[in-house]
Amino acid sequence: MNLPSAIACLLIAATSVQSACAALTVTFTGNLGSSVTVADNGPFDEDPAPWLITVGGFGGTPLVLDGYTFTDHFSNGGTLDTIHYFNSVTGSIRGTGTGKVSVLTSLSSLTAPPGTTATSEASSTFRFAGPMFTRNAALVTAQSYLDSDHPAISPSGTLLGSAGPLQIDANNSTPAPSAAEMAFGWSGPLGLESFSFNMLTEADNLAAGVVNTLNIVSSGQITITPAPEPSGVLLPVAAFSAAITLRRRRRA
Repeated sequence: MNLPSAIACLLIAATSVQSACAALTVTFTGNLGSSVTVADNGPFDEDPAPWLITVGGFGGTPLVLDGYTFTDHFSNGGTLDTIHYFNSVTGSIRGTGTGKVSVLTSLSSLTAPPGTTATSEASSTFRFAGPMFTRNAALVTAQSYLDSDHPAISPSGTLLGSAGPLQIDANNSTPAPSAAEMAFGWSGPLGLESFSFNMLTEADNLAAGVVNTLNIVSSGQITITPAPEPSGVLLPVAAFSAAITLRRRRRA
C-alpha cells in the first residue's frame, strides 16, 4: 500500500462530507463477458483503508475472468473541496483468447446544488507488457460518463468524452505503437443533483492463440462550479442596511 496516498485519502475522508457518503467501485470484465464488481472494502478488495481498492496485489488473489487474469490492480479516489477524482492502475491483464477485456471505475453518490456546471478531465494509457509477441494486438478505447446516482457496473448515462479506438500491437513492422496515451475533457451544465462519474477503458480485438499481457492506467476528475447567487438577493440586504443607517442619523 502506498502510505502517502492512504494518508491523503484518510485526510480527505475526514475533512469532506461528500467523501464520507460517496462510493468507489471497479468492475472487471473478461474476454467472454464474465464480470466482477469490487466495491471499496467489499469482497475481493484487499486493502482495508478507505478510498483504496487493491485486487491481486502482493500476496493477494488475482481475479480470473474467462481466459484472462487481472493482477496488481490499485485504485483510489475521493473528494477535495469541489473536485471529485479517481486513479486506477491495472498492472497486468494476462491471458489468451479473442474478445474484449475492460476496467470500469465509478465514483457514485456525489451531490451538487441545482444549477451547477461542471468540467471533467480524463486520461488513460494502454500498453502491451513483456513478454511481448509480434501477434499481440488490440483496439483500445477510453470513455467517461455522467450518470444518475448509483455505482456503475456497465457503461451508461451521458457520454462526456471518448478517445479511440486506436490500434496497438507489438509488431515492429507495423506503424502501430505498443502503447497509446489518451486524454479528453468536457464542460457544461451538470443537470443532476445526485450523480456518478465513471470511466471505461477497454481493449478489443485481442489476438487468438498467443499470450496477451496488457497494462491499463486511467484517471479522471470532475470539478463542480455552483451557480452564482442572483444579484437581486443582495438588494434587500443593502436597502435594509441603508435604512438603518439613515434612521440612526435622524435620531442623532
